[in-house]
Amino acid sequence: MKKIVISQPMFLPWYGLFEQIRMSSVYIHYDDIQFPLGRSFMSRVQIVTSSGSEWLTAPVRRKGKEIINKVYFDESFNWREKHLKKQNKT
Repeated sequence: MKKIVISQPMFLPWYGLFEQIRMSSVYIHYDDIQFPLGRSFMSRVQIVTSSGSEWLTAPVRRKGKEIINKVYFDESFNWREKHLKKQNKT
């Protein structure tokens, strides 16, 4: 019996996704549907820091209702540096 995993892209995939992919026979990366117009895990993720839970959001450039593989990160400001300054709680 084949085990199939179908997933949409995420800003930072959760650890369990990699385990699902490892255990599957087929992995389908579903990126040809509409990018959500509101908040979604495709452009943000929640992390745990020394000061509690925080959201990291990657700003995206889009022109309304576009499919996922046509949406790009907004490079008009340095959001990556802000993310790298966050300290993960270990």
